[in-house]
Amino acid sequence: MRLTDKVALLFSSAVFGATFAFAAPQVSQADTATSHAATATTTSVATTTSAKALEDGTYEIPIAFQKTGTKEESTMANFMDSKGSVIIKGDEATLTFTSPTEQKADMLTKFTINNYVATRDGLNWTVTLPTKDLSKLLKGYVEVSVPAIDFTEKQTVDIQPNISAIPVKPGQPTDSSSSTTDNSAEASKQKSIEESKKASESKKAAEASKQKAASISKQKAASISKQKAAEASKKKAASISKQKADAKKKADAKKKAEAKKKAEAKKKADAKKKATAKKKAAAKKKADAKKKANAKHHAPKKTAAKKR
Repeated sequence: MRLTDKVALLFSSAVFGATFAFAAPQVSQADTATSHAATATTTSVATTTSAKALEDGTYEIPIAFQKTGTKEESTMANFMDSKGSVIIKGDEATLTFTSPTEQKADMLTKFTINNYVATRDGLNWTVTLPTKDLSKLLKGYVEVSVPAIDFTEKQTVDIQPNISAIPVKPGQPTDSSSSTTDNSAEASKQKSIEESKKASESKKAAEASKQKAASISKQKAASISKQKAAEASKKKAASISKQKADAKKKADAKKKAEAKKKAEAKKKADAKKKATAKKKAAAKKKADAKKKANAKHHAPKKTAAKKR
């Protein structure tokens, strides 16, 4: 895999994470052979010493980089050393982070903590902020740029320094039981986060179930509506068919009645014509008979006259 491809993968939002956390710090004079595993164990433990009571000096601190809200190591750990330093001077604290190589340092174009801009000098990133802020959750922001592949990334980060191992000023009280208390508070916080997550997941599941039920109901309603429309269309078609059949039947009946009427009129006309012809024939016959009778009556008289 090419370097540019690896860089794009490393800084993708899915794996980059968004939380940096400082592990339990160590003074610079202390043994620096503490393993990175031990550092990770103390990463999320909150500070137990008031930041105002910290002894001035330079201290080397292990640093663990984690994804937001998890104990999982962030890919950012590949771009910063696992150890950094803090210089405490009265009310000011200067934090220094170191990149392992110049190439990786060049990829980070901006780094801020609590809106204080970290300045770069070679492989080091330095930021100065109020000492009292070391006892609080710090808000960070980082921008990444790889011009060779036209890649940029912006992330907000949470930075929690643990200052419990830094010496306090003379006369300042310490609380040996605070670690247990803080562990309990951390456990309570984690439990609250998990419960909130479960509640959110439960709510999402309920919403999904509700949406599914609504979708099924909508589908059923659509199916019923479609069925009713089909039935209405079928009834309408049947009604139109019946109307056509009734109209045809009525037309046929009318046609038949007219044909019958015509036939009866013709029959009546024929009967009348026949009767008239018969009457004429009878009249003619009568006339012929009368004519014949008249002819016969006059015939003898003419004969007798001839004889005389």
